[in-house]
Amino acid sequence: MHHRYSGHEYDRPDRMKPGEPAWMSWSRHFWHLSGGHYLFTALVSGVAFAPARLRESALRRAIPGSQPDMVAFRHAALKWFADRDRIRRIRLDYTASALLVALVAIHYAAFWPVLLCALCGRALVFSSLDNLPHYGMQGRGDQAAKNLALHPWASFVVLNHNLHRLHHERPNLPWQVLPAYLRSGATHGNYLLAAIRQFSGPTQT
Repeated sequence: MHHRYSGHEYDRPDRMKPGEPAWMSWSRHFWHLSGGHYLFTALVSGVAFAPARLRESALRRAIPGSQPDMVAFRHAALKWFADRDRIRRIRLDYTASALLVALVAIHYAAFWPVLLCALCGRALVFSSLDNLPHYGMQGRGDQAAKNLALHPWASFVVLNHNLHRLHHERPNLPWQVLPAYLRSGATHGNYLLAAIRQFSGPTQT
């Protein structure tokens, strides 16, 4: 759904909303960057444990709007979470993940602060890189993403995440082969500088 409806108003945590107080836009942006997106992703699957009617009601409230793309996005989300087999698999994955974290915490015992620091570090990296290829872009679809320059070994470390527009253009390509499809000079700046630039604040439009 992110690929199909990329760039809509709920897909851009870096963008200030018309009429919204500046402090709210800045708070949302930095919450997303500093680990909020990781926490949201970890918790949102809990919706799968809610009764079907409550899940549907929550999704309708979370994805409002009468614009054609929002109607299609809402319909796709409702269809996704209405699939009983998918809900069963989400519940199993969620339960297994929670148990794994609990077992790890027990194993760390008195060294639990080390585990906490590791999880916080993971949350920071995950969240700060999530919207990076879209930050500051004003287009829709493939135009809402950018390719960023990065040394080949570093690009391998981030699974070619820096070639995100190319990934949007060819979503079925394995990440390993993306560099072979990149045209010469088809990048929009440096990956590391773009990561730092996000912390200058939300974009105006």
